Amino acid sequence: MQMDMVVTFEDGRSEKLTAGPLQVVRFERHFKVGVGKAFAPIADGGDGMHFEHALWLAHAAAQSQAKRDGTQAPPPFDLWLEGVVDVELVDDESSAAVPHPWD
Repeated sequence: MQMDMVVTFEDGRSEKLTAGPLQVVRFERHFKVGVGKAFAPIADGGDGMHFEHALWLAHAAAQSQAKRDGTQAPPPFDLWLEGVVDVELVDDESSAAVPHPWD
């Protein structure tokens, strides 16, 4: 399982990130809920997407990407969050943004 997302920052840059199995398992352990339920619409029996959940996964993906690339890791979550404007889940097949449940 992979979840692609695009994070937009206050300085105008956007970064495409992918949360893979490692980040998904860490998410499930941290929030004590499976990503399927956490991101499924309420109408489909899920919890509905919490903005924090998407951002947490994006931050975890950014940490892993920095480690793989040998680049500087993002700051701790709350500091990193101060520079974030938005996060959008991206449909793998079309690369189109998946609408937020509250849209």
